[in-house]
Amino acid sequence: MVTRPETLDVVVASNLFADILTDLGGALRGSLGLAASANLNPAALADPAARRGPPMFEPMHGSAPDIAGRGIANPIAAIWAAAMMLEHLGETAASERIMAALRAVTGEGSVRTPDLGGSSTTAQFAAAVIKKLSASAFGLGEINDQQQAAGRKTLQVFDEDAQCYSLFPDDRQIPADALDSVQVRLSGLELRRPRMFGNCWLGCELWHQLGRDEFWQQRLPQGRQAVSWEKGLRRRVVNQLLEPGREFHLHRPWCVDSALDELLETGFAVAEKDRVYRCLDRVLKHKQDLFVRLKQQWTDLFQRISRCCCTI
Repeated sequence: MVTRPETLDVVVASNLFADILTDLGGALRGSLGLAASANLNPAALADPAARRGPPMFEPMHGSAPDIAGRGIANPIAAIWAAAMMLEHLGETAASERIMAALRAVTGEGSVRTPDLGGSSTTAQFAAAVIKKLSASAFGLGEINDQQQAAGRKTLQVFDEDAQCYSLFPDDRQIPADALDSVQVRLSGLELRRPRMFGNCWLGCELWHQLGRDEFWQQRLPQGRQAVSWEKGLRRRVVNQLLEPGREFHLHRPWCVDSALDELLETGFAVAEKDRVYRCLDRVLKHKQDLFVRLKQQWTDLFQRISRCCCTI
């Protein structure tokens, strides 16, 4: 692999040795920060509707805790992994745009992180990629003043049936050729009620991937209450997964600061203070069913792992 890498195509190995080989592959290319990875379940690829074993895309080097917070990590692998994920999800055009921006920045060579012999920070490299993405949004390439004006006109053409405005900060003059323009006082912009969304969405997706929604909907049928018991239980489980705490914290601060009510499409009714205990009362009698289901899922998982190891 080191002296004649061109002789290899697909390498099958156990998790331990594959981890070593993939790190070595990244180093051979110049840096661990260049290697992106995808973990795919062949069964899920054959039958996407089954939603078995969600794929995972990440840099080969993982979280790199030894350089966390120093601003020197190479973000190429992370950006590349995101492009691979978009391609896997069918967003081919978006994936190609990201890869084109990545190739443009690396091809120019003026922005490089220390692992590639440069002095740019992680944020500076990411900003350069974002700039390329913005410049290519309408196929404009590097934008100069004339192209900027053309870009505004192009935007207006794309939105013929609706009112279209060009936005400019209040400390700059509006160009003479900019029609239907509005100045925006950036200093007056405020971010109000920011809420956690991504981790809550991931918790709900994990609940769905494990089949917990179907399991509990069968055992906790919808009654006259406005919010189903399954959603109340899901809220409790996601909360304990992300920020374990007391019921009062779940009832007030956490429900206000998270977007879980939006994800569950329930509003604040999902956080009624007596609902947790009433839901747990109904769950208790299904404890044995849950244990049987968990045991079966773990058994299936280990059987798949064993088959993979035997194949290797």
